[in-house]
Amino acid sequence: TTSHRSYNKFNSSHVSFFVASDTRGDKEEEIPGVMSLTCLVFLRKRLYLLPIVTAIWIICSFFISYGIAVGYGHTEPDFPYISHTAIEAPERCVFGQLVNVGALMLGMNVLVRYLFLKEIFRQKKFDNVRGWQKANIVGIILGVISAFGISMVANFQTVVLRGPHYVGAGLAFGLGLIYCWLQTRITWRLREENIGNRKIAILQLINSIALTGFDSLRGVYLTSTISEWLLAISVLTYTLTYTWDFKSMILESPKVTLDFDQLQQITCFNGF
Repeated sequence: TTSHRSYNKFNSSHVSFFVASDTRGDKEEEIPGVMSLTCLVFLRKRLYLLPIVTAIWIICSFFISYGIAVGYGHTEPDFPYISHTAIEAPERCVFGQLVNVGALMLGMNVLVRYLFLKEIFRQKKFDNVRGWQKANIVGIILGVISAFGISMVANFQTVVLRGPHYVGAGLAFGLGLIYCWLQTRITWRLREENIGNRKIAILQLINSIALTGFDSLRGVYLTSTISEWLLAISVLTYTLTYTWDFKSMILESPKVTLDFDQLQQITCFNGF
């Protein structure tokens, strides 16, 4: 039996990950599963498409619900609050369904970003690498909660349930802002080790500054509504900065190990 294994490799301009693989003379026959029929396999070697698809999906969700609301005369056509485009039926149903999917996709981006940084911190031994990995863990927690907040905003309409709606908005934009600044700081720390793209780091910094500025514009109604749209779009443009790093990653399908002994014990216990 012969085997060959390929290992991870780092380049100076960006990080390239190569999945370790074994080639043996006695290869087991692989049984096609559900994973081979899903879009995850399509994205497995094209993870850079995930941020792009996420941004397009959520932006389209906003404008679709906006178009329906204006078409039915349920909201004014000149820059309403995003949540005001999803108060009445049928637009609130469409908005909720589309944004829930978008929130899940944002969570996937957060997870992939976490795995990307985790692999770097595992292989590159620089000063206080454990501390930066802890920051990475904090980042995924903030990102997932922020994505959950977006789902809350979609499911609890501002007129019907103001409390949960505003809590969701606070989680989405408040924690989302902290998440973006944290990821920006990590990106610049990696640049000190000559990892990553300098232009992407600059874009993340500019985006974080813009997010902070848009979040603080809460004065006149029109200024406030425009800033809300710009704030939401800025979150998505920040997600787009992950495209470069995700090009260096390959997603492996989940693997399951089955304990037949325990399975038989459970079967016998149930009397089957």
